[in-house]
Amino acid sequence: MAATVKWATKADLEEKGMEVPCRMIALTGRNEAGEIIGIGGIAFLPDGQKFAFTDLTDEARKNPLALHKAALTILDAARRRGIKRIIAGADMAASPAAERWLVRLGFEKHEWNGTEVWLWRI
Repeated sequence: MAATVKWATKADLEEKGMEVPCRMIALTGRNEAGEIIGIGGIAFLPDGQKFAFTDLTDEARKNPLALHKAALTILDAARRRGIKRIIAGADMAASPAAERWLVRLGFEKHEWNGTEVWLWRI
């Protein structure tokens, strides 16, 4: 099954039931039926932090190559915008491959205020 990936719109986020509390750049993946199977990108938090996020279905997780390409597209957009640091979390219960994927994308594991976080820097 082929998925399409396009830049996310506010309507995509609303369709998925996600609130838009801050500015973000993201991509939306849809299956052949046009249903959203994943949204992911970078949220620009009010305190200036940039946080990588994903909201993926099991159907999206079955397309690891498409997910990886989408993540690389987002990180390239971050570089072009001059973003030098992005924080991410890894939900191993939802995605056992999360840590391995973050490492492949160039994130490094750190501890911050007693919490494990992943940091991407250029």
